[in-house]
Amino acid sequence: MVYYVNYVGANPNTRDVDQDHPYFQDCATFCESWEQGSFDPEYDSKPLEFFANMVREVFDREPYNTDVVRPGAREPLQNTPPT
Repeated sequence: MVYYVNYVGANPNTRDVDQDHPYFQDCATFCESWEQGSFDPEYDSKPLEFFANMVREVFDREPYNTDVVRPGAREPLQNTPPT
């Protein structure tokens, strides 16, 4: 909400109530690096069809595969944020 909520008259720092959560900084970094750009109408994006096979790959996986989902395991973000 940091990047858009001020346009609707709300507090952009509402997320701070969760700042002690172990994944708070991961989420904040993700939002700053990736989500924030999604509100830019001039951002060059790909059509939904581009992502269809990626979505199918995720949903075709065995649910809760321990090679993918490891409760309690904390891993850093893998992708390099755009510049």
